[in-house]
Amino acid sequence: MNTVTLSWRYLMARPLATALNLLLLTLGLAAVSFVLLTRAQIERAFDRDLAGIDAVVGAKGSPLQLILWVFSIWMYLPATLPWLMCKPSKKMHGWRSSSP
Repeated sequence: MNTVTLSWRYLMARPLATALNLLLLTLGLAAVSFVLLTRAQIERAFDRDLAGIDAVVGAKGSPLQLILWVFSIWMYLPATLPWLMCKPSKKMHGWRSSSP
């Protein structure tokens, strides 16, 4: 007997185990596909939403933390920068817009 015949007979001798293995394999592949597709969509959404942002000015914290707080309120903002301190920076060369 060759390996394929032995494998086929083993699978046919245990139909419940075979069905469960196929079900778990299918669920695992579906989960991996879901995670990969979701990651790709989130990356595209971030690229689209953050396309016009060149600089992030904040009191303290990382630029990513500030961007996530401003656009999606996902994180706690550690400190705020008064709006009056941001107004003079609008006069800088190449500065088109700012938002509080």
